[in-house]
Amino acid sequence: MDPLEYIPDEYRKHGVDTEPILYYMREKSDDDELDVLLEAAQNDVRLHQARIRAAASNDISLLAKYDFTRDPLYLSRQERKLGRVEAVELLTKEARTILRELDEDKKNLTPEERTQVKLARWQRALELYVYCPSEMSLDLLGLLEKLLDGTSEEQELSEVLSQASQMCSTLVDATHQSVRDTTDDAAQAEDSYMIRLE
Repeated sequence: MDPLEYIPDEYRKHGVDTEPILYYMREKSDDDELDVLLEAAQNDVRLHQARIRAAASNDISLLAKYDFTRDPLYLSRQERKLGRVEAVELLTKEARTILRELDEDKKNLTPEERTQVKLARWQRALELYVYCPSEMSLDLLGLLEKLLDGTSEEQELSEVLSQASQMCSTLVDATHQSVRDTTDDAAQAEDSYMIRLE
């Protein structure tokens, strides 16, 4: 039976947790050239990913046209990954400046401007703490002390803590997304590896 004409039941039941079911590799023999075997393995990788997507969306036409390198989910994961890599490289490069600016005096600014500058600098230091801990000379408590340093009025303190809380929540969400992306990439790589191992 043509593998592009049906979705095996395992994919409907188990979705992304389905073990790859080989089709193209089974048609090859040990006497085939390595490049022929690798092409068959790549076709099985594509078929496996297509079956997962087709079962999830109940769309059998995806079996023939699916290309994971054009999959919007895959592309958005890769785009986020590239963005994270660039952000970490920039944070690493600017680590000393970030830490120095955290201590700089913010004279000649209105209290509101001073608060906004402090929060912007603190956010960069928080990102440095999370993404590049080896570049950070402060622990979390020290970072919080820097945030509250010079904040005396109760209203200003409340605003600073509220905005810092939002920054932390945003960073937690971004980190959670990063873990999900890495898990999905690892699962896809594992499937690909298992197929090539056959």
